[in-house]
Amino acid sequence: MNIALTSLHKRVLSGLGFGVVVWAGAFALPSVFDCAVLLLFAVIGLHEFYRLSAGMEMPAFRGLGIAGGALLLLAGIARAYESVLPATWWPAVEESGLLVLFLLLLVLCVRSFYDLDHRHSVRAVAVTMLGVLYVPFLLGFLLRLLFRWDPPAPLEVMPGTGCTLGLFLVLVVKSGDMGAFFIGRRWGRHQLCPHLSPKKTWEGFVAGLFASTAAALAVMACLKP
Repeated sequence: MNIALTSLHKRVLSGLGFGVVVWAGAFALPSVFDCAVLLLFAVIGLHEFYRLSAGMEMPAFRGLGIAGGALLLLAGIARAYESVLPATWWPAVEESGLLVLFLLLLVLCVRSFYDLDHRHSVRAVAVTMLGVLYVPFLLGFLLRLLFRWDPPAPLEVMPGTGCTLGLFLVLVVKSGDMGAFFIGRRWGRHQLCPHLSPKKTWEGFVAGLFASTAAALAVMACLKP
């Protein structure tokens, strides 16, 4: 029970803290603040991904992966602010993400040549690239969601459409997380992936899907004119 309460407290506090950050970024602070928060999340997420992979005996070039992931998201941020950049920069900005991925893969391959244990070099390169594609690459789609319709200048507050879609996404994700936590703790019996996360259950997974769907339908009903 104490462990459950501790986990609940962590989830509630993290949810409230994240909600405050999202609210401030959406309605009070300039849009560059949202980009800085996403960049911070990308670095933290990559660090956690590589920590988990190391625990599963899948090594990675952590420093290069984090640096490359940060550059990839920065390329996405530059693309989000493309409208305020000189027109001569637009072609380079459009292809900057692919260039970062190519250069990162090249650097990783060169780095693997200097690894004394070549048996795990290919795996380390693959795990490093997987982390970059799983965390900052996918966060780049959130950038597009925020900036797609009415792209603001760096010091302007995020416009209404981007704010609404961003808050909608956060609400749906957190609703699924809380639904999976409560139902999984109370009625979870069948483990989802024991070697990766022993506390995750199929019951919690299904409950999370239902909670996310319910939250999405509720928000759509509230926003419907």
